[in-house]
Amino acid sequence: VSFFEEADLRVFDDLPEDEIVTRIHETFVPAAVVEVPEDVGTWRRQRDEFRAALEDTVFRNWPDEPVDPGAKRAFEAEREGVRLEAWDFTVERHVELRLYLARAAGADPEALILNVADASGWEAFLRAAGHAFAGELPGYPEVAYDEGAFALGRRLLEEGNVAYALLAPRGIGPHTWAEPDSRDAVHLRRSFPIIGQTLDGQRVLDTLRAVEVLRTNDATSGLPLTLRGDRVMAGVALYAAVMDGGVDRLHLYEPPVSHREGPELLQVMRFMDLPQALALALEQSAVTLENATPGAWNYARHVADLLDRDDKLSFE
Repeated sequence: VSFFEEADLRVFDDLPEDEIVTRIHETFVPAAVVEVPEDVGTWRRQRDEFRAALEDTVFRNWPDEPVDPGAKRAFEAEREGVRLEAWDFTVERHVELRLYLARAAGADPEALILNVADASGWEAFLRAAGHAFAGELPGYPEVAYDEGAFALGRRLLEEGNVAYALLAPRGIGPHTWAEPDSRDAVHLRRSFPIIGQTLDGQRVLDTLRAVEVLRTNDATSGLPLTLRGDRVMAGVALYAAVMDGGVDRLHLYEPPVSHREGPELLQVMRFMDLPQALALALEQSAVTLENATPGAWNYARHVADLLDRDDKLSFE
């Protein structure tokens, strides 16, 4: 029996500005303070330390022996000028995902975009393609078909001469196990560290396996690859590019500026934060940050300048 309303039990209507409850863990294990490198030699030492930390600590519980994705075509259909196919593949034992690939009908694409979708990105995909491909696409969640979005997507495929791939990583869209932000979803997300993982860390692995599938697919093998993500998935895409080392371009929409906002990775802030991850990516990838504050990324901008790659970082 509940004797009180939730509001009656509240201590503060608004948290005090000097509260430390939400970051008390950083008083136990402080977040790293990374100095901006003065020269290329200092950056290279930092870079090697960051990479060692990612491999030996943050992502150390990835499978020691990567499994063969064993990609198998789930379906292939062509409607209203768009060819859509899907591939089922294995990320690790007991984890299988589906990768979608769209092209303009009859086209021979010259570039490839892989979007790592969050829940809203998956819904947008269903709104655009869910009517034309109603027999192939799953019905979760129920969304209204957007004919304009489908026409726009078809035009972008045709005019850009690109192939567009979409990955809904584990816990998203057809691979969801609970309603987003529900009590069950939060409980599951918090359970991953018990086995030395985080959900976002495993989504980085999902993305790497999807990239592997696309590189071995006859239709997309050898195409220059752009990896895209929105919000927290922008961070997931960023780390996938860092760990892969062969992504040509990153397009990150509203990327969080710190792991305090996501993505959640084990122990990462003991060593580095997202601006340092961006600097790592800039060594091999051109990067576009959309709807982001340039000043929040000064560390990466400085490294890009040191490496004479400042033309590889842009803001929209």
